[in-house]
Amino acid sequence: MPRCPPGGGSGAPRRRPRRADRDGGAASGASARRRRPGRGIRIGMLSSSWEHAFRTTDVGPDDDEGVDIVGHALDEVTPLRWRPVEGDDLAAVDELFTAIERHDDPAERHSLVELRENMDHAAHGAEADTVIGTDRGTVVALGWNLVSTDEERRQVFLSGGVHPSWRQLGIGRHLLCWQLAQARQRLRLDGDRAVVVAHCDEKATTRRDLFQRVGLRPVRRHVDLYRPLSDDVPEPQLPPGVELEPLHPERSEDVRVAHNDAFSDISRARPVSAEEWAASMTRAALRPEWSWTAVDTATGEVVGYAISSANIEEWEAQGFSQGWTGRLGVRPRYRGRGIARALLLQSMRSFAAAGLQAAGLGVDTDRIEGPLCLYHQLGYTVADSVIRHEAGPAA
Repeated sequence: MPRCPPGGGSGAPRRRPRRADRDGGAASGASARRRRPGRGIRIGMLSSSWEHAFRTTDVGPDDDEGVDIVGHALDEVTPLRWRPVEGDDLAAVDELFTAIERHDDPAERHSLVELRENMDHAAHGAEADTVIGTDRGTVVALGWNLVSTDEERRQVFLSGGVHPSWRQLGIGRHLLCWQLAQARQRLRLDGDRAVVVAHCDEKATTRRDLFQRVGLRPVRRHVDLYRPLSDDVPEPQLPPGVELEPLHPERSEDVRVAHNDAFSDISRARPVSAEEWAASMTRAALRPEWSWTAVDTATGEVVGYAISSANIEEWEAQGFSQGWTGRLGVRPRYRGRGIARALLLQSMRSFAAAGLQAAGLGVDTDRIEGPLCLYHQLGYTVADSVIRHEAGPAA
């Protein structure tokens, strides 16, 4: 969630983290090393052509006598030694991510709990999905392909990065090349249902340029917005025939139906099942008293909603209290009437009445650049912005 002083402050708000999708980089002052192909080795070279980003060659046992070394494709094009992630790498990976985050100040940051879960999952396909770059035994780079379990649309998320002291040597570029090739190799059998995904901060322009050069195109922007509640919040104005009602538990299913309808015109959106919705509506952080629905008075139909929560455990670190609107939607045929604006204003008034100092809002949009007019008009400013990039399984 965003963090900045109530009333604006001078620093950019920052969200405390959930997942690490990190920038790559490179290094200085290291000499490249080469491994000699030996008995039973499977080696690879990264070519400058992305269509042949990962080529492997089998070297038989008779090609070299008395040598038994396992090489990695990245050994041939970087000054580091590379291997898959192992179970006892947790502390070193945690330290690497911490160093990268301290330098890059990304919108999202890793947690040790999530990192441990991902490492347990990676153990089943570590050789294909993970790689660690070391210098004299010290971990300085990591590539991690996280494979989704969604059978309807298989996704591989590219994650990892390079220590700030080891940038400007092309390591990040070669690492991304390897990850992209491995992801495509894994997804090739899934056809059109498969996609490679990579996230980076909007401010990370160098990384975004690299993504686009290798065929990862920007498709969506995830934005966290922030608004201090130190001034008066205007009273919401609604169109005729629409009223605001508090979120009632008995109408939860009606709100789920409205949510799925509100996102039905977004190609990448997946309908939320009744089980998933029920789980989200019983979270400890959920605040029904701050959440609102817009109802058609003629039909009783829920036509819009704003669902808010309180992440109290983050308030002390933020330095202020905040209500967070995590779900906001209006059915397509009711758009353009000011309903979303009214829902947000009513949510803000609920936050203010509860004595909170700020309102936060998460927005997922296909507008990659430019202003988010509705939210800026209501006094929100951008705290963090992350761009989602995608590529298909074919090179």
